Amino acid sequence: MLSSDTVGSGEAAPIELKGVRSITGRSVRTGDLLPSGVALVTARVRLPAGAPPAGESRSVTLACPAGRKVAGFQSPEQRFPMTYGFQPDTVIGSSTRARIVFGRAVLPRDYDVTVGAFCAKPDADGSLVADPRETQPRRAGRPRLRLDRLHPSRPRQGVCRHGLRGRAAVDPASRRLGRMGANRLGPRNEGLDQGQRALRVAS
Repeated sequence: MLSSDTVGSGEAAPIELKGVRSITGRSVRTGDLLPSGVALVTARVRLPAGAPPAGESRSVTLACPAGRKVAGFQSPEQRFPMTYGFQPDTVIGSSTRARIVFGRAVLPRDYDVTVGAFCAKPDADGSLVADPRETQPRRAGRPRLRLDRLHPSRPRQGVCRHGLRGRAAVDPASRRLGRMGANRLGPRNEGLDQGQRALRVAS
């Protein structure tokens, strides 16, 4: 290992962090301040040319700060002809140390590579996922629909107590009132009947 570094909450991220939105509630780009409760541990390692000796593997182990768990693998964009990632025994959300292993490819020359582990503090339930109620932006409230403002004020004719609106059909010649749909509405038209009776008396 050539060097190692730990960047904590409130410090600038040295690289863009990928896949952390579910934990931090937002993306973290290079230079952004790390949110509360998280940390980035990185190491700069040199991998020699050739292949590792038989029975051995290239690896480096990174430790999360106290109270934090491994939350994911991180590395900057770099040209490197070899696969690398977490050892299977490194469990995200449970392990406090991350072991990063490199493939067994034969390297044509020495390579200096930066790898890292993203660490986060679990909540009381042991979860690393951020509370969506705290991290998602609030949506603007939808205005409530006011039915009494949909239509301009106008004289009402025969409005029953159940909210059904009926109209009294007026014969211009005889001024007699007829019922529209009273029989079909049944008991619910009681208010409509009373309105028509009132109109009949007034006429």
